[in-house]
Amino acid sequence: MNLTILYLLGPTGDKILQTFNNNDSEVKHKIINIEDQDYYQISIEDNNSYIHKVFNTPRAIRNCKRDEIIKGLLKYSNIAYGDISEEGVLRNYEVIISDMETISIKMTGSKPKTSTKYIREKDNQKVAELAKSAMHVVGLDFGQVNVALTARRRYKITAIDPSPEIRDKDLNALLKTIHQIQLSDYTIYNNEVRLGADPEFMMLNSKTGKMTAASQFFPREGLVGCDNIRVPNRQQRPVAELRPKPEYNPEELTINIKLALNNAVRLAPYQNIKWIAGSQPFSGYSIGGHIHFSNIKLTGGLLRALDNYLGLVVFLIENPSTAMRRRKKYGVLGEFRLKDHGGFEYRTPGSWLVSQEITLAVLCLAKIVANRYTLLPHNFLNTIEAQQAFYEGDQDYFRLIFPTLWSHLRQLDLYNRYYEELNVIYHMIEKGLNWDEKVDIRKGWNITTPKKIYSDTARIEPRQLTNISNTIRNNSSQTRINSQQSVSFGSRQVIQPSATNIRSQRYQNVNVRNTSRTVGGHRIDSAQRRTNS
Repeated sequence: MNLTILYLLGPTGDKILQTFNNNDSEVKHKIINIEDQDYYQISIEDNNSYIHKVFNTPRAIRNCKRDEIIKGLLKYSNIAYGDISEEGVLRNYEVIISDMETISIKMTGSKPKTSTKYIREKDNQKVAELAKSAMHVVGLDFGQVNVALTARRRYKITAIDPSPEIRDKDLNALLKTIHQIQLSDYTIYNNEVRLGADPEFMMLNSKTGKMTAASQFFPREGLVGCDNIRVPNRQQRPVAELRPKPEYNPEELTINIKLALNNAVRLAPYQNIKWIAGSQPFSGYSIGGHIHFSNIKLTGGLLRALDNYLGLVVFLIENPSTAMRRRKKYGVLGEFRLKDHGGFEYRTPGSWLVSQEITLAVLCLAKIVANRYTLLPHNFLNTIEAQQAFYEGDQDYFRLIFPTLWSHLRQLDLYNRYYEELNVIYHMIEKGLNWDEKVDIRKGWNITTPKKIYSDTARIEPRQLTNISNTIRNNSSQTRINSQQSVSFGSRQVIQPSATNIRSQRYQNVNVRNTSRTVGGHRIDSAQRRTNS
């Protein structure tokens, strides 16, 4: 990888330059000026690579030079920033982050004679996560984030420094992460990313027009279950969650999702209970389309690429009003959760479970971005204007840059492998269409709706629910789902689709809602289907 490092002139910058001059023959440097300060621009050339990365871009550095810009960027991610003189301070933390890794955390008390000590990340996970989020939002790869625990018992960021003076131990850790970045374009082509997902949906009683809790039908655990959210003062859990088997192939993962949906039908076989997805099917209840990645390391570059080339693309096809309400608490840019299996969960998108076509397209896009993120370095979200547009649901702002964004994807080798699957997304954005969150997702997945009518007397008792779930789990573990077959669940026969069948159903039952009344002088119907690319 061809790497450019920007660092402020000073003792630490001198040491970085000296280290690379001693270790690399193809090193050049010059001094550039950013906001009236001189920076080393250290260029490490690699003749065997055509990938180029800038470690702390000039724009990210400029973002950190003005308090009003930092505050404007952080507020949309619900991160407090600014003066703490009126609040009082209990403790101060200096957190050094490099490529989403915590290098060190220096903690001091508020009193002058309080001793200073370094703590481990696990000793204060919240401070480390807050620092990483702030770094990601302003666009930095490396820097120091100062965090204060105020007398009001809240954490507040007081400064972000892209070129801190650091001790030798931290400098060695920084150089190690830079070396890992240099090698990333080689390792990324040798490691195939494995995908998983736990998309959510909710249920509506079409007879009463009210929400029906998922816990009426599904257990807590299993292939189909309830999320951890619980209705206040009740035992009911409103959100249903699918937990399909992970796959390297997005088409196979889509098949696994359909298997889970068919299992859900076994547990909730009612015609008058609508299954709805999206961002916020009911006021105050947000759901997501979380995508899991394993066999790959979470880095700043990967998370930035997911935001710009996956989260932003999904943003352009979702319902902007419900998405805006959801992002007041959930689905902020760069939202992730580390998993016990060693991978991570990307949590920014809403629930793309609205249809089989959209699901397959989103998972194919996730595969492309994760496997080729080193070739997608552009950051469209690194300004206050862009962040404001994202959180306020202003899709028109990003439609102007969509052709450029999509052209970056088209240049990738994996795009040619999945271009047919991706066409549904491209055409929806091109025509100003959004997915329809009011349509029953079973229609979008070609799942037959049973004729039974749900009433309170039809509720499955918890013991029965557990027995049914165990039966489904046992049957599912014995099922091969990489080809078309008949799967038995009790007395019910379910025909499983193959990857080929999923391809052949292209542009069928894509639930969309039109937000643009006219396109090219012609009115577009709310459920218009696209039959060609």
